[in-house]
Formats: sequence, structure tokens, C-alpha cells
Amino acid sequence: MRRYAEEIIGSGISKKWSKIDKVNITTVDEASLTDVLKIYSQNFPNRSEKKLIRYSQIFPNIFYVIQYNGKSVGYCSYYIQPTLSLRKIKRSAVIFSVAVDRDFSRKGFGEALLRESIKELKVNRIESIWLFVNAENNAAIGLYKKIGFESTDIIENMYGEGKNGCKMRLLLN
Repeated sequence: MRRYAEEIIGSGISKKWSKIDKVNITTVDEASLTDVLKIYSQNFPNRSEKKLIRYSQIFPNIFYVIQYNGKSVGYCSYYIQPTLSLRKIKRSAVIFSVAVDRDFSRKGFGEALLRESIKELKVNRIESIWLFVNAENNAAIGLYKKIGFESTDIIENMYGEGKNGCKMRLLLN
């Protein structure tokens, strides 16, 4: 029930989204979703696509796709996680999923996608960004640290028996 309430509030926040110009980066639409789902299944072969499709519908303004020569080569899907305090609703974003087509990996597309989307999140008064990554994925962790994310916690067995997750945060203040 709590997650559903957060989705409703987060969706409302993202509907009033201020856009910035981003080179070769758009928001997801029906045409790009097909490519995104291929990239997702390529990078996460044992995971269901249902939640990614759902986030493309309820958070389309914060579901970014990077294009190269007219082809979608990567994506970054966020959701808003509001936190109620006595004075206001604090706005945090969580990266649900980020991936680049294997044929285009290690060519700067992931970094460009993250940096440009983070700029737009700042414009929209998002205070922090959270993500979870497999603790053995050194390439991804290195990229996140390069951008400014800090590791805040290790979650044991998050990705299966003996496969820990790393919780990371980027403060945007």
C-alpha cells in the first residue's frame, strides 16, 4: 500500500516536470520502448519486464533514452520517492534501471545519459538520487563514483545467495 501511495505522489510530481535541452536524449515513447526492452533483456536476462513497462507509463518524463544515429542505444529509468516531513515533501529519485546496448557499451553513452538526466533532476528540485547495483559490477560502480555517487550500504544476498548489492547515493543540493 505504501509503495502504491509513493507511486501516485511521485507520478504527480513528475507530471509537472520541467524539461531541459539534452543532446541525443529523449524520454521514452512507444517507438523507443521496443529498443529499451531489447536492451533490458540483453543486460538483465532473468528479470521480468513488467515493472520497466509500468514505469514507462507512470513516469515517462523521467525515463530517458539515448539515441545514436536514430537508434536507441541506452536508457535510464527513474522513479520519484517522496518522503513526507513536517514542512514539505522531500523529493528523491531512485534509478530503477539503467543499461546500454552491449554493442555501444564503454563508449560514453551511459555516462552522458546519467549526467544529462541528473541535470534535469536538479532543475526539478530533486534532492538526492539513490540506486542499487550488484557489488561485483565494478564497471558500473566505477561509473557511478566518477559521477559523484557514494556507497552508503552493502545489502547481503540482494541479488541471490552470496551476491551482495551496493546501495549508492548522490546528493544534489
